Amino acid sequence: MKHNDRIIVETLELRSTIISLREDGIVQMDMKAVDEFSLDDARNCAEALKQLAKDKKLALLATINHYVSMDKDVREFWASDPLESCIKCEAFVIENVSMKMIAKFYILFNKPKRPTQLFTSEKSAIGWLKELRG
Repeated sequence: MKHNDRIIVETLELRSTIISLREDGIVQMDMKAVDEFSLDDARNCAEALKQLAKDKKLALLATINHYVSMDKDVREFWASDPLESCIKCEAFVIENVSMKMIAKFYILFNKPKRPTQLFTSEKSAIGWLKELRG
């Protein structure tokens, strides 16, 4: 299957996201148009990422194109140790101005233990992820 000219190896569709393992080894998590990304959603995404990672650490490309409510518990969970086993680095590509502010807040205050960066283009995010992934 192809997605934006990328070959997709495996896809898992959840309530709030579509998570795809790409042929280049990057996991792409596209946020659906939902009102809220809850702690349960975050935990379900973490389990899906672990399933796709198969005991490896992967580079995560998260795309968010609209405003989605995320409370403090979600941001703390996403920055926490449980995701360290499967995510080596994460890049956020965000179009919505409000979501960019939330992402900046997440990076500055929740301080994820893995390299995390905010981008305006998918191309630059992918380049950064490939560079860090090694």
